[in-house]
Amino acid sequence: MRDSIKNRLKEFRHSAGLTQSEVANICELTVASVNRHENGNRLPDKKVLEKYAKLYGITALELFINFEEG
Repeated sequence: MRDSIKNRLKEFRHSAGLTQSEVANICELTVASVNRHENGNRLPDKKVLEKYAKLYGITALELFINFEEG
């Protein structure tokens, strides 16, 4: 699970054309937290997952599952 979420967070951030610093600012997180989430060093909690989902216009579930791959 850790690998899938870290990869999805990176994919959505890159697709949105945002830096880790911009994501941190928008989601009211530290850059270090965003970095830890994207590197799989720490899983985001429910509130943070909701912030990421809102930012990227998706559901929190989509951070875990790549629907395009089946």
